[in-house]
Amino acid sequence: MKRLILGIALLGLITNHLNAQVHQLENLHTFLAEIINEDDQRLIWVVYYEIAVAHENALDFDSAMYYYNVQMTHTKKHFKDTAQTRLTAKVYQNIGVMHLNKGELDQSLAYADSSIDLFMNLERYNDVALVEGNRAQAYIKKGQPEVAISIHEDLLNLADGLDDEVRANQLRESAYSNISDVYSTQGDWSRALIYAKKNLEFAKTDEGKGIAHMNLSNAYGQLKLNDSALYHIQTADSLFTPLKNPFYRYTVDVNLAEIYHIKGDYEAELPLLDNIESLSTQYDDVQGLYFATNARGRTLGLLGQYTAAKENLLRAEKYANELPNKTYLRTTLQNLAEVYARNKEYRLAYEYGDQFYQLDSALKVTEKTMALDEMLTRVESEKKDRELAEQETELTKKALENRILFIVLGAVLLLTVLFYYLYRSRKRAELQKALITEQE
Repeated sequence: MKRLILGIALLGLITNHLNAQVHQLENLHTFLAEIINEDDQRLIWVVYYEIAVAHENALDFDSAMYYYNVQMTHTKKHFKDTAQTRLTAKVYQNIGVMHLNKGELDQSLAYADSSIDLFMNLERYNDVALVEGNRAQAYIKKGQPEVAISIHEDLLNLADGLDDEVRANQLRESAYSNISDVYSTQGDWSRALIYAKKNLEFAKTDEGKGIAHMNLSNAYGQLKLNDSALYHIQTADSLFTPLKNPFYRYTVDVNLAEIYHIKGDYEAELPLLDNIESLSTQYDDVQGLYFATNARGRTLGLLGQYTAAKENLLRAEKYANELPNKTYLRTTLQNLAEVYARNKEYRLAYEYGDQFYQLDSALKVTEKTMALDEMLTRVESEKKDRELAEQETELTKKALENRILFIVLGAVLLLTVLFYYLYRSRKRAELQKALITEQE
């Protein structure tokens, strides 16, 4: 959702022709037809990007790739020199993100590498940091979080070598934020908290500080330190509000709603869920609609408002069936079973409980299989690394042996030449002596 909303926000800053539903393909194509013959080539470039992302969000990846290629052709035709290089790098970056979302990790890394090379040539280190973040995500999905962390540590080393302290601190801010995210992904909330604090030290803008406070809130919340979590998300809210960015509004409300639910402050939670549903409806965000209806149903059930609770949870079930991640459906089935049981509708409670049990069992098998696959992938990767190390060691050993052999042969040759020279000198001296004797 972040990528979609931020893209829409960017396009909204450029033109007022598009309304709140700009992300819909029909509106994008209509708008493209209106501007295609105008001179604003950058605006046309952005619209191609939005069309590609819209297809990507609809899981129509072939069409998305087609429009990324159109965008690339447009870049080469209408932009020159530095602008062409920068926009080409952006296209590579976006294609890499698409492959990342598809789970095509090696292709994602290949496009990310191409993008980073171009951005490095332009010394656009902030863009490098963004793409490195995508590379890190790919390695996380590969089951190699340690590689993801090393990527961001490399950015910290790059920052240490920069003369421009402002740029260096921007890189540090990005790296610490991303390392915190990696540890969050791994559920290592103590380390996530440490790096979120480092992130806050280098954050200079209100947006950067808000993101750091949001990461701190997540970590404190997971560590069951709810008062600290609430303080930091409220601080983030105060920093984000003037920015009027819908993504930040959505994210803050989600975090606040969860904190208030854990604290049992349902009166504060429910209005936030209304805001989340309204914003998600505006942007056709199914995941946001799922979160709002599922959380509202769960809370209303705890308040004894069973009719409203069931209505919300049944809507959440419908949204969950539209989402590829079936853990959402598992959660809603469990909530439905609990609400029906509290309302003494035991037959329906049993039916939803049975569905929950079957899905839970299937997901656990899948999760174990994925964990096994990740372990095998990691073992295979480590095996290849060992083989490469052994090959390098063998090559180094052979190179050393060859060098020693060369030195020995050189020494033998040198001694041979020396002995031959001494032999010739001795013979020449004997001959001269014999000649002198004969002359006498």
